[in-house]
Amino acid sequence: NAKLLATEAALASAEARVSELALELQESNRSAHREAETAERKAVEAEMEALSSVWSGAESELEHDRSKHEEEMARLSATIVEESTRRHVAEEARLGAEAHAASLERALVAEQKARHEAEVVVEASQRALEAVRLQQQEPKRGGGLLRRR
Repeated sequence: NAKLLATEAALASAEARVSELALELQESNRSAHREAETAERKAVEAEMEALSSVWSGAESELEHDRSKHEEEMARLSATIVEESTRRHVAEEARLGAEAHAASLERALVAEQKARHEAEVVVEASQRALEAVRLQQQEPKRGGGLLRRR
């Protein structure tokens, strides 16, 4: 009976640990998500500064000789904006993918660790329960054999 109570206590402790690990996994996921958002925001801000600088340069050139080069400057501005936008989108996608991959990797590692710990605890609890069951059954079998003789 005491062993059964101890086993049940160990099982309860294991369940508490699994819950604790689940909470840690949730916090890890939240943290990774915040890190990804921060990285993405910084990349967008840097790209906006670069776009602003490129755009300012293009405007200065347009104003310098608008009458002669108006058609050429419009084409160059469109090319600059298109290239900057393409770079911005590509960089943003790359940073987002890297952050997401890192987040998923951390979450996977935490989940695997939690799963492994839970499996170890469950296996130990099952072995302990089986041992208690076997001990509880032995006196019945032994007593039966003695009575038959």
